[in-house]
Amino acid sequence: MLSDVEDKTYEFGMLRALGFNTKNIMATITIQSFTFSIPGLIIGMMLAAILNAIVRHILYTLTANSAGYFLSSSSVYLSLGIGILLPLVSNILPI
Repeated sequence: MLSDVEDKTYEFGMLRALGFNTKNIMATITIQSFTFSIPGLIIGMMLAAILNAIVRHILYTLTANSAGYFLSSSSVYLSLGIGILLPLVSNILPI
């Protein structure tokens, strides 16, 4: 992890030396963070929906109850908000 931080520090230092201003570096870091967070968010939401359906099916079978198998809208909004805002905040505040 430390070598990765050192590599990124060197990389952004070289970009700064080549003429990138702070806004360009911030845009580069933001785009890089979204290339990791958006696919992770999509995969996480798909896994959450699948596991939610499995667990609810097991619970509904054991309790002889029935309801929808979908994620609640508040859980979807919360996960999307955290998945988008957290990378922005974690990259913009240190810069």
